[in-house]
Amino acid sequence: MHLVLLFLFIFAINTAAATEDSALGVGLGFAVAGVEDPAGSTGNDQVFVPGLFYRGAWARDLDYAVGARYASGELTPTPTEIGQAFSHLELSLALHKRLRLLREFKTWVGGGVALARDTFETRQTVDGDGFLKDRYDNRESTGANVLLEVTAQYRTQNNHDWAVQLQHQEPLGDRVRYSGVNLMWLF
Repeated sequence: MHLVLLFLFIFAINTAAATEDSALGVGLGFAVAGVEDPAGSTGNDQVFVPGLFYRGAWARDLDYAVGARYASGELTPTPTEIGQAFSHLELSLALHKRLRLLREFKTWVGGGVALARDTFETRQTVDGDGFLKDRYDNRESTGANVLLEVTAQYRTQNNHDWAVQLQHQEPLGDRVRYSGVNLMWLF
């Protein structure tokens, strides 16, 4: 619900939303996520990352994107890695430069920042037999992530765009990091 309200807010404040050089969109990503945990190392989990997006033209061959994404997963505890359930909610802003490689596709590379809110629950390790070894307090964290993106965008005959995006997010602190691929529909 928070993502929908955020998306509607972005749409309402941007008067350029009806121009040809701007688009609203939805996407679904698949990522490998891990946690930078202050108490020790963790494993990785494969997660789905739904999102809402707005892309707008900044200047010739430059655009910006505002996005909201959500991910959640569960890391398995081991004797050497802290297992935990995590959730990640973010609002991102990125600037992209177009690379004129192919006529059929718009290729964009860029980066930006994301403000993320992460929660971590059921933090624990287990012994070699799978029994509880150590338990850690639940925690929450809010902060910035640095993001890098490469996007290939294709316009269909009905003026909708499909895009495939590779993205990596690295937290500036002890939070969720992930790398993945997104499929987006921009309208």
